[in-house]
Amino acid sequence: MKATALPNSRLLYSKTDASKDWMTNLISIDLAIESHPRLQRASNQFHLYFFKPGSEVQETEEIWVGREISGFMNPGELEGLETYDLLKGVGFEEEFEVSESLCLQDLLKIEKKLRNEIKVAPASTWRVSFLETESGIKGNIGLFKA
Repeated sequence: MKATALPNSRLLYSKTDASKDWMTNLISIDLAIESHPRLQRASNQFHLYFFKPGSEVQETEEIWVGREISGFMNPGELEGLETYDLLKGVGFEEEFEVSESLCLQDLLKIEKKLRNEIKVAPASTWRVSFLETESGIKGNIGLFKA
């Protein structure tokens, strides 16, 4: 686990249930970014945001699926998508191996382990980040300092 300084960023996201196939949401986000004249990806990462500690997450919980972007869109301009400006802060991260069998329960176990290891009280919001690389996808779970 490592502590990381998090910069300001803008997230383009859609909402879904934790148990649903969030790849559909990601595809919609990517298509919107590609077709919008004022938006572009800020990185090759995509994120899942959870708003309760993993031990409290139910399969019907709302999560956000998103990408950090640069640019601007007007509210309501892209149906089903919204932006959120994230303020800089401190995060605690743990890398994990992404496999084809990765499921929600795997993510919740890693989050619980990380939450128990850190010395400060984390916020209830946390995220799972995936980085697309030439050799595959890398995973990272991040908690935010409260």
